[in-house]
Amino acid sequence: MPLSHTFRSWWPSALALAVCMTATAGAAGPSTADIDTQVWQAVATSVVDDDIVAMGRVYHPTAVLVSKDGTTPIATALGRWGRDMVTAKAKGVRASVAFRFTTRQDDATTAFEAGAFRYATTDQAGVTTPGYVRFEALLVKGPAGWQIVMERQLEAITESAWNALPNAAASAAQAQTPPTCMTLLTADELTKAVGAGFADMGGRDRGEGETECPWMMRGGSGGFKTVSVQFYDLRAVKASPNASTLDTFFEQIVSAGEGAAAGKKREALTGVGQKAAFVPTDPQVLAVVQRADGVARIVGNNLTKAQITAVARAVATP
Repeated sequence: MPLSHTFRSWWPSALALAVCMTATAGAAGPSTADIDTQVWQAVATSVVDDDIVAMGRVYHPTAVLVSKDGTTPIATALGRWGRDMVTAKAKGVRASVAFRFTTRQDDATTAFEAGAFRYATTDQAGVTTPGYVRFEALLVKGPAGWQIVMERQLEAITESAWNALPNAAASAAQAQTPPTCMTLLTADELTKAVGAGFADMGGRDRGEGETECPWMMRGGSGGFKTVSVQFYDLRAVKASPNASTLDTFFEQIVSAGEGAAAGKKREALTGVGQKAAFVPTDPQVLAVVQRADGVARIVGNNLTKAQITAVARAVATP
């Protein structure tokens, strides 16, 4: 959440970012945990990665940024923030942001969040300059998950006012258990996607943020069929020596699939996750799904494009 006005010169990017999200005194809503993962944690990851494209996916394409100076299409704001990111990175500027919420209202598809954020930069000499700004946000849940449709940055507040806001020991996003393939695809969801008769062969935790879930069908009318879902959460992505961002990790898996597909190229699967691709091979098919919290690699044996796409859609659904 870059600053739009009073502290605009601070936004020049962040090579490192720490996020603290604190709940209000009231109970969390039914979608609060998902919003933490898909919005606030995704913003944190995009800043750590200097990835303005990933940050842009947190916002609805028609989102509006509101400040004391007026209203701005989010596409315009993202363009400015991206340029500032490049400038700050060149100067070795680091940044951090922390959120404290006073209001969190949500249902299954809409949400309103209000509170304040602390945005601070640290220069090469180690001097940290903090600032505190009140904000409000409206969010909706669509095919791409939760996205901000309106972000309103209000007045600056003092450090003492910030310290008086509700504060928890750890953020909801940090405390939340990372997803696994076992939680992303249930037996019922698989049955709806590809039909009945698949046996769960047992999910495996391979460590370092990677899980694998194989499913198998023997002797059906369509012959031997399998579905394998591998999920790489943010820990696995960041640990990758050659592809340590969500975008590059996604591209690495898709490109490898194209290389094994005898010249067949990817097809984009619109409306699935942050982005998704299908790569046709024979007899296997590959779908790759990028979520805000990781990347899924889905391999199907003797499945149609429609079936593997249905599996991908189930895996992508928060």
